[in-house]
Amino acid sequence: MEIPNIKEDNVRNYFILASLHPELPTIPMVETEVVAGDDVSRWSAVMGKAEVREYTIQEMYTDSMCYVFKDKLQDFKDFLANDGMNPIEIEDTVERIEWVKAIFLNIDVGGV
Repeated sequence: MEIPNIKEDNVRNYFILASLHPELPTIPMVETEVVAGDDVSRWSAVMGKAEVREYTIQEMYTDSMCYVFKDKLQDFKDFLANDGMNPIEIEDTVERIEWVKAIFLNIDVGGV
């Protein structure tokens, strides 16, 4: 039986990354639209792109914890600037971050 909407390249890519980096945890990142309703207890989705990224978790935006990615720092820097830090303080804060590596696996809209 063929299962529609499976992106074989994404699945293959994830398994390659997991085999090359068995020490890294996998963190699934679910697209908001996948779980947009509360009318069922499970939702169907597809494996999206997987990639190894460096991250930290920081408190941002009304006291919630957010992922901050090393390769996408501008939002975090903007947040710090809006919070009253000057550019030197911002760079010092960013330099002191202890980054963690993980495989991030996107879970995208799709499925059966």
